[in-house]
Parts: sequence; C-alpha cells; structure tokens
Amino acid sequence: MNGDNINELKRISTDINDTGTDKTMVLDSIYISASASPEGLYPNNYKLAEKRHEAVLALLDLIFDCHQPASETESKATTKSGNNPRETRHVQITSDIIGENWNTLEELISADNNISVTQKLDFIEICEIANPDERERVLSSRPYYKYISDIIYPKLRASEIKIFYHTKNRK
Repeated sequence: MNGDNINELKRISTDINDTGTDKTMVLDSIYISASASPEGLYPNNYKLAEKRHEAVLALLDLIFDCHQPASETESKATTKSGNNPRETRHVQITSDIIGENWNTLEELISADNNISVTQKLDFIEICEIANPDERERVLSSRPYYKYISDIIYPKLRASEIKIFYHTKNRK
C-alpha cells in the first residue's frame, strides 16, 4: 500500500466486493507482504514489519470473516457472495513478513539514476556482509547514505497486497 492508505483500502475493498457481483471472475486468494527499511536494529525492524502485517490482516478481517491462521503465514477467509447472499466464498490468504527488505533495496538502488556506478558497486560489496545490523552500520557511514535514507528507505516501509482471481468456469 502506498502513503494514501485510506483510498487504497477503499479500492481494495471495492475490488474484493465487486467479485461477488461479477458474473465472470472469482476471488480465490490474497497475498500480503509487509516489510521495513534496514534503518535501525534488525529485531526492531522485524517487529515493525509484523505490525504492518497485523494491521493489513485486521483490515481484511473487516471485509472477510477471517478465521485463525492455519500457520503463521496462512489463513482462510470467507465472505458472502454477491450473487447469492447465503453462498460463501473461501479465500486463501498467504503472507510474508520481511523484516528488512534488502532485496528490494538492492533493486531500487540499481535502478536509481542519482546513485553513481561506483556507489552501486560499493553497495553491492556492503551487501556481502552477513549480519544485517553490521551491513546497515557500514552503509550508514557512506556519503550517499542520506539520499538512500531520505528517498529510498520510505519505499521499503510498506505492505503489499496482491489479489488473485480466476474465471468462474475454471475448475
């Protein structure tokens, strides 16, 4: 989700509810990922990502009658079908909690034209450090860190929701 969370949630709710009245499409699963930036200690960032994850699940619970997760990353949800109010749809919800999203950070830095090739190579070398807190400490000592912290890190502090559909005639 982006910074305009209320409008984004309204859009998601509308998309989900519209499948109940759609004659051709069926909602079959939802995938959620929640992440944090590497700024700060890894355990704290993981907790932030967990809170984002829990917030999205709570919001989906407003749309669905969600049940306890079958595992930490799976749950089933049901909602009334718009075609028949007595009919319910079962929707699988899977999710990932990404404490510090280093993979996306690497993609964003690689694609950023404001970061020089030399800085990108330096960043790749820093990513070889196994301990994420030490990796972030070394990164924070670089002159280009302020740009990364101000411009790129906010993009990592996010939840992503993917909604999957199939055609009604598909078995």
